[in-house]
Amino acid sequence: MWLRQRHNFNLMESLDASLPEADLNAFAELDAADVYAFIARLPTGYRTVFNLFVVEGYDHDEIGRMLHIAVGTSRSQLFKAKALLKKMMSQEGFHYGT
Repeated sequence: MWLRQRHNFNLMESLDASLPEADLNAFAELDAADVYAFIARLPTGYRTVFNLFVVEGYDHDEIGRMLHIAVGTSRSQLFKAKALLKKMMSQEGFHYGT
């Protein structure tokens, strides 16, 4: 609030040329069985919400009603599932982005 009142900040877009380009070739080597193996390693709650949202195409309201959970819980479970998948894939040598 103090910064807002004083207008003592500037928002600016920064393009840092020093960031490495993402290597998508590593992901080209993944086949459906590899992706399925990563998803299967997720905890049950994460995996259920991930499958319903990403694979089946349900939105968070529908998932909440189906699983009798809050919409926020569905969103949180999906966020955590994606983060865990990224971590597992990085540990296996598949890196993408920063």
